[in-house]
Amino acid sequence: MKATWALMMMAVLLLTAACGGGDDAEDTGGAGQDGGTQDTGGGTPDAGTPDAGGEDTGGGTGIEALKVDEEKPFAGLDGRINVVRDSWGVPHIYAASEHDLFFAIGYMHAKDRYFQMETFRRFPSGTLAELFGAVALQADEPIRIHHMRKTAQEVYDALPADSDIKKALDAYAEGVNAFVGSASGMDLGIELSMLGVTPKNAAPWTGVDCLAFGRYQTYDLSYDNYLDELDYADAVSALLAAFPQGDPREGILADLHTFKPPRQAAVHDTWPDGTTHAAWKGMPQSRADRLAVYRDRLPRLAGTRDLLRKARERLAVQSPAAGLKPRLLCDRGKPCGSNNWIVGPTLSASGGTMLANDTHLGLDNPPVWYEMHMDLARSGAADLSVMGVSFPAGPGVILGHNGHLAWGATVEAMDVTDYFVEDLDPDGGGRWGTVTNDPDGSAGPEAAVQVEIVARNEQFRYRPDEGSDCAGSVPQPVKDRHPEWAAAQDGDWCVLSIDYPEVPHHGPVLAFSEDGTSAITVHWTGHDPSNEVLAFFLAGRAKTQAEFEDAFDNFRVGAQNMVMIGRDGHIFHTGSARVPVRRSIDRTHPPYLPMPGTGDYDWIGEVDDTQIPHALDPAKGYVVTANNDPLGIAFDGDPLNEVLDDGKPYLGFVWDVGWRAGRITDRITNATGERPEGAKLTPDDIKTIQSDHFSNSASVFVDVLRQAVADAEAADADAPDSDPALKGMLTAKMKEAWGTYLNGWNFIASSGVRNETTQDDVKRSIAASIYNLWLTTFVPYAVGDELGAAGAWMSDDSAIRGLHHIIKDEAELVMETGPDGRSIIFDDVSTDAVTESLSFIALKALADAIARGAATPVPGGFGTDDLAQWQWGKLHTLTLEHASGEDSFNIPTPNDKDFPHGFPRHGDNWAVDACDYGVGTLAPDYDFSYSGGPAIRMVIEMTSAGVRAWNAIPGGQVGKMGNKHYDDQIRNLWSVNDRHEWWYAEDEVVANAEWRLVLKPQ
Repeated sequence: MKATWALMMMAVLLLTAACGGGDDAEDTGGAGQDGGTQDTGGGTPDAGTPDAGGEDTGGGTGIEALKVDEEKPFAGLDGRINVVRDSWGVPHIYAASEHDLFFAIGYMHAKDRYFQMETFRRFPSGTLAELFGAVALQADEPIRIHHMRKTAQEVYDALPADSDIKKALDAYAEGVNAFVGSASGMDLGIELSMLGVTPKNAAPWTGVDCLAFGRYQTYDLSYDNYLDELDYADAVSALLAAFPQGDPREGILADLHTFKPPRQAAVHDTWPDGTTHAAWKGMPQSRADRLAVYRDRLPRLAGTRDLLRKARERLAVQSPAAGLKPRLLCDRGKPCGSNNWIVGPTLSASGGTMLANDTHLGLDNPPVWYEMHMDLARSGAADLSVMGVSFPAGPGVILGHNGHLAWGATVEAMDVTDYFVEDLDPDGGGRWGTVTNDPDGSAGPEAAVQVEIVARNEQFRYRPDEGSDCAGSVPQPVKDRHPEWAAAQDGDWCVLSIDYPEVPHHGPVLAFSEDGTSAITVHWTGHDPSNEVLAFFLAGRAKTQAEFEDAFDNFRVGAQNMVMIGRDGHIFHTGSARVPVRRSIDRTHPPYLPMPGTGDYDWIGEVDDTQIPHALDPAKGYVVTANNDPLGIAFDGDPLNEVLDDGKPYLGFVWDVGWRAGRITDRITNATGERPEGAKLTPDDIKTIQSDHFSNSASVFVDVLRQAVADAEAADADAPDSDPALKGMLTAKMKEAWGTYLNGWNFIASSGVRNETTQDDVKRSIAASIYNLWLTTFVPYAVGDELGAAGAWMSDDSAIRGLHHIIKDEAELVMETGPDGRSIIFDDVSTDAVTESLSFIALKALADAIARGAATPVPGGFGTDDLAQWQWGKLHTLTLEHASGEDSFNIPTPNDKDFPHGFPRHGDNWAVDACDYGVGTLAPDYDFSYSGGPAIRMVIEMTSAGVRAWNAIPGGQVGKMGNKHYDDQIRNLWSVNDRHEWWYAEDEVVANAEWRLVLKPQ
């Protein structure tokens, strides 16, 4: 496949060179690429102009005065549609009917991003094999567990034929198909041409495709979010087995797998009813008493580890082709998330309101988001003019503003996924047997009923591999998971038929035990039909906070922190999610671990909206959400005490580590002291906060090194009670690293290259390099030995949360301590003859990190021991990998003359300007590149005078190599933390126009 890509790449490069570069090669006029900061007054488009299309009569003003670069007739249009692409490639779409508006959105999405659209619709539908061949069955088969396409079809079929949503979906699909039907050559993209997809054989787009992608989006944003329950359950069972009662590390689960965040930054100080979160009861003073509490709350997972592991493997989506990346979120296990915050008039220099939002998603090529402006106001058809970002898979703006309100979103990590361990009677009838269930919660075996496991059939189309038949082309992992699979020829296609077992009242079966007496099922709110598209459809039309709140009552799956500001001065936050109410909750079978499928823990309703965290115009004048704990629920490490002791609804158990939210709050409230006392916030301040690259983890963990250096110096001086094991550990290079760079570092992790090259920047960047090389070594040295011995795995967030707790909260720990008085976890389990101390491990990690940095060229090190050359941006880089997996389509490419290793970037793990490379928990990982972070950099200010907004996407608007808007934003804006203005008023759009398309009735 790689050879084919290379040959095709040569062909496309020759073609684009000959043709001038892309399908919009004529887009060379207009204002150019400078102008992202001009102020043209904001405001709303002129709604008095009667015709959005406007007949061109040889003169005119506004849009009609622009040259028509392209004109396309299509049957079924109500009138003329103007599409004006501005100098950053953003289309401004003016129509005179809703049908035409959504038609044009579909047309432009397809024109600019059709290959991406194909992956977006095929991944959730489990049809990648139709495009990439039988190898992609490894991705298609596990995703069909969640029957997203089936659910999307149910949602679509339930829409009344005359509903605005169904009309919008159908009009959008018409527009997509209109572009495809009128395309020629490689208009669909070189990637699809290479795969044999042409305008004649491309599958028609449908409204169900839009809804299937929407369901996958909610899956990516909510399914087992923040701490995968199966991963946690596996770690629990593994650690309990490896360190049983009486072992010095017996309390490792309580200490290392804590839910307590390092930074206690809650979204709100009180519950919606005004009550504060439950008072922390405090830990017992003695370790013996703490251990007793821990044992009392031990989860009951005995005998289920093999079943859990089979379930985990069952859910793992394999790479369907050579590097294909059909994803939205960041890489598994690495820190990720999103930021948004809103500021009210009391804190705003203009007296208006401000909003910032950077959604942290996978940073790929093409980018996840597509910017656009959709307008019916100019024609007078409706008071609708919405500017923002959309997904190239459906109609409408998802995040942005409509001139009256602006809104943004982050994930709110509610617990909306449960796993059930079913008691199975293999002889109870049916193909897979029956499960025992107590449907009404009655006590006693007389209430139990036997529920038959049913089959849901799924069929997969693919073409056989060259030299093989239909059966022989099915990947072995798929065959292994489904012993009863069947494959048959159907014309030119092969059809694979698989039956998926389901427990009707719980959900899909993920795995059966070897003896057939138990099974594990999964229940996720997204398995049930709901219409999230309606929430955004109505939000674009909302004029008031109440209308906005009503709109997001329709957002049932995805668990989002929705924030809103208005020109009327209101600011508003609400959680939007359907959160299940369980029949019972207890610490023996907590809802964040697999529970018995007996019926005792089944879902019996949902938490009332009034109990979901929300606030209108809070007294503090701002709201910050960064996936952090909404109410301080887990601040004491016990997410159930408020439920069991205070009768509050159960919302979740683990949230972000809190550093991003805390740092944003510090800067908004000026706790950092960077602004003059009493100075209020401006949009430039908001942009600066969004670009913050303070190393939150270093501000905590550098103290570990500080103490270790002091302990080593004491040992070298033969000080009384010093640790002789530390004597001689400090080398000259380690002393230089500490004394010249780390000691006194202000924790700003500058890149030291490109746009950050002052003397201070470079020195800070060297400190960042040394620290991150050390952290990547220290974390696995500290916890990797225990995890390895147990055969367990932890995410980076979980590991850093646990290490912070172990180092900072010694009075609460359960494990035994070593000779240094610190937790025994720092002792290496593989060295029986010696008990290592925290300082010993910290210094060993520093020595090894410096050696790594000196010996290894990029990536992973600098290839020199001259610390003055260790600029962080040389290691810490970003490459936008193409969704196809082909390196030649990456931005930048491996042979890029300026950035062959990727764009140099500032920041590190858990920074506000997310750029998380991950630390690894089992062994050091010295790959400091990253692939997830701000997919938008949106800042909006609303005043009574109008609206100003700015944004940048990581890549470009047009996903076609050779087009001027293929990578202009990542190179000129995003990678240096700049933004372009979202031009909104007609005179702004005209002044910055570079290309005009007219779609007209045939």
